[in-house]
Amino acid sequence: MCSWTTTGAPCTHCVSFTHFTVSHRITAQMFVTPVAERRPAMCDVYRVSSSGRVEQMEAELSQQLSALQAEIEENGFPRREAPSRCYSSVSPPKDVSFFRVEREHTLRRGLQVSEALPVQSQADIVQRELDSCLSLEYTPDSLPPLLHQFFTDRSYHLAQIKYLLMLRWRRFCRHSGVIETLYPHYKDQVSYLTREYEDAVQRARRLSASRDNILTGRGNAASLLAQDDVVIYLRWLVCHLHSVHTVHNFLRVLHYIPACEREEEAQSKVDEGTSHAAGVPGPADTVPLHTVHLEEFLPELQALIAHFHLPHDPQNLRTTADEMELFSTVWREFRTVFRQQEQMKTFPQYDGSEVKQSQWGRTSAGLAVRKEADWIPFIQVKPKRDPWQQKLLMKLKEKKSVDELLKMHSRFLQVPDLLCVASALKAQAADLQPAPTSSSLSRGSETRRHKTAEIWTSIYSAVSLAQETHERSTGSGGRGGHEKESLKSQTKESYSFEDSLQLLGLDESLEDGRSDPVVTRGAYLSLIYLRHLKLRQLQRVSLGLLNYLRSLERTLTFDLAGLQLEEGELCSTAEETGWMNAARGGGGEAGGLGSLQFSHNTPVDCKVHCSEFMQFAEVENLHDFYSVEGRFVHTQDQRGFYVVYDVALQDLEELEKQILLVGSRFIQRNTVKKMRGTEAADVRAWAGSEVDRVAVLLNLWTCETEFLESKVQLLNCYYEAYQHAAGTEERFQLARVVTDIMHSRPQLDLDQDYLVQAYRAEIDCLRSHRQLIRGVLDNQIDSQRQYLQRIWRDDHRGSVQDFGRPPNYVPKHPVSLGGSRRVHTEVLVDLVYSKTLH
Repeated sequence: MCSWTTTGAPCTHCVSFTHFTVSHRITAQMFVTPVAERRPAMCDVYRVSSSGRVEQMEAELSQQLSALQAEIEENGFPRREAPSRCYSSVSPPKDVSFFRVEREHTLRRGLQVSEALPVQSQADIVQRELDSCLSLEYTPDSLPPLLHQFFTDRSYHLAQIKYLLMLRWRRFCRHSGVIETLYPHYKDQVSYLTREYEDAVQRARRLSASRDNILTGRGNAASLLAQDDVVIYLRWLVCHLHSVHTVHNFLRVLHYIPACEREEEAQSKVDEGTSHAAGVPGPADTVPLHTVHLEEFLPELQALIAHFHLPHDPQNLRTTADEMELFSTVWREFRTVFRQQEQMKTFPQYDGSEVKQSQWGRTSAGLAVRKEADWIPFIQVKPKRDPWQQKLLMKLKEKKSVDELLKMHSRFLQVPDLLCVASALKAQAADLQPAPTSSSLSRGSETRRHKTAEIWTSIYSAVSLAQETHERSTGSGGRGGHEKESLKSQTKESYSFEDSLQLLGLDESLEDGRSDPVVTRGAYLSLIYLRHLKLRQLQRVSLGLLNYLRSLERTLTFDLAGLQLEEGELCSTAEETGWMNAARGGGGEAGGLGSLQFSHNTPVDCKVHCSEFMQFAEVENLHDFYSVEGRFVHTQDQRGFYVVYDVALQDLEELEKQILLVGSRFIQRNTVKKMRGTEAADVRAWAGSEVDRVAVLLNLWTCETEFLESKVQLLNCYYEAYQHAAGTEERFQLARVVTDIMHSRPQLDLDQDYLVQAYRAEIDCLRSHRQLIRGVLDNQIDSQRQYLQRIWRDDHRGSVQDFGRPPNYVPKHPVSLGGSRRVHTEVLVDLVYSKTLH
């Protein structure tokens, strides 16, 4: 007798545990066979319950089931003499033959292996298709298992819809005004979903006998049907066919468009999109060279001044005083922006003592903390990468041909000392003088070599300073205390009163022309300073985008793997379906032999076990929040901290290495191309000293940032559809699309003259793709919402006559589910296009 019941009847825990224990022992015993008996075609040779040990265990199981059934009949069910007596809710146990057939079915599927398809006659295939078309789909024998499968899946879908609704309420409804307005609608929606969920579970349990009849081959399943079962299924089928009607019409039109029209239209869009280089000033078809004359770099200077919103018009630069006035403004902006950028690049460790004391990561979006990515081992979806691009990148890595000057300029961007950076940039500008005349060429060569040595000495000392500062900041938690010390020491060692007057434009010798020629050319110095700021800004923007992609990967992993926090550690609770197993390359077995699905009485009980949150009033939010500030995308975790994941920092380092490899390749190609027509050996030409490597870096980071932004905008369209999908297979398929876009890289052609053309084409393709998907989604959303208004116009209260319809929505309080600037989703909107993009 079970101690958990008062009537003496066995409880659900005892019966389920007994079935699970004995069945699991029999299954394990059936696999303990001698090695000599194992054959390649084991599913055809092996006979279930053939050994003496298995037959003995089956006999023990039969005795235990008989005892359980007798005890339930004696104590559990009401009799005539005691009609008001309490009885057990546990159904009588099934016969041992049923468990034998179920084990046989599971084992035969597990013993099957993938092999080559047999050769079949085309006539036989056509005949089978013809017979399938002529046969009836809905018959008295096929309708009960079909409805059983429908209500089983429907119960899980309703549970997922309720979970998404509760999660959205937890994430976005934080203000009292919003809660007061939406809570009545939210409460009605949750109660309606709960009623339909319970109804679907009861119908699936009743119809589960049809599955038992199919396995045992006994009984008539048609007597299990009810009229409401068919009505609910037909109501759902009509609504589902209407939801996919718009997308199917679009695909039909797209499929029958002549190929010539599609190619002409695509070519016109490509020509229109590649006619200009977005974000790349100046000529973008060749490697940029050094330019020191104002009329040559004036377009780039105008673009940089407009980018930083400086109150100056470069067209009005007439004299040296105008250039120095511009430079004084640029210098003030440089100091302010540089300190802000350095602050945004400081990431203390998450949950560190210094973060708790200073509230770093809570006060401002620019003050983020470094957080460990603990979900990486649980990633469910692996990306599909282009093998040709992977091969191309591996060849570049094997050669290790990186331009040292380009690498040095890239490392120079990490120097945190403001005065050291300003001094190095000034020295760089001093080396780039206008082309000398023939009379003064020999006289200035020695001076140029001396200045060049000084420039490289200062730059390499700046790089070593950056390494020392990085080590100090890492050891002290990443704060900026040592930065201030380095600034003070640098000020004491290298302060020059004359340089300060010249930088501020207060030197009286400017009017006499006796000052340093670098300072008198304030326009070019302004160009170098603004370039440096923009490069650092583009790197920080790219880091925010990479961090956003990693955060989306975290959300997909938490959803698909069912991650939960138990005692401070993550653990997976979800079991993969047969479709997900086949998509990963498996045999299509749901959960495999280690699955515990057979321990439940009916298939819907397994779904109920996976939806335990239905009995709770609220759910816990483990997902991140996102905000957009200009081009920066900030990620905020569930505790309210602005975070940057460590894997995003690693992605930025890997991206920087790829950028250096690609940029070095095009610089070397340009050098070799120019040296082919010359006979005399020129050391400066072979070194590529005329190539403006800072401009190459600027073009690379500009193209990469725009590529990441276009990729994120396209990804947000699919991610919005993912947020409204309830089915496990649908969410997994959309997660695969999102993951592939997340890890996509531009298809570069190293035989082209410059890299910008390839980036143009890739960005245009992403934008066209996004425009197409965005139009399809907008049309689908508008059409489905109009349909919901029509089918819910009578203001039903969620009775049985409404079961099978898609849930209604409340068009109030729009929110953004991802990092997109566009807001098109309401808090209480439900599955308006869950099967659109499959």
